[in-house]
Amino acid sequence: MTSREGYDDRRESWRRIRVGVTGLGGILLIIGLASAMLERIGPSPSPNPIAATRSGEATKPAEPKNEPLAELGVAPGAAAPADDGGTPKK
Repeated sequence: MTSREGYDDRRESWRRIRVGVTGLGGILLIIGLASAMLERIGPSPSPNPIAATRSGEATKPAEPKNEPLAELGVAPGAAAPADDGGTPKK
């Protein structure tokens, strides 16, 4: 291996590093611009959490369950609330 081959290999390595860093910077720039645009647009307006029914009464919004794994069916959910005795047990 001559010194010229070593120089060419080193030069090729630096060129690859520059291309990689430039590509990474471009991706970060695209992500930053997309994030800024989405932040500027903002979330879509959500409906009023307390919706009126036909009788004019307000309904309570559904409280979110803090069990995302149970919602996906991966893990069992919390125990069901106890029955108040509406149906007799046998």
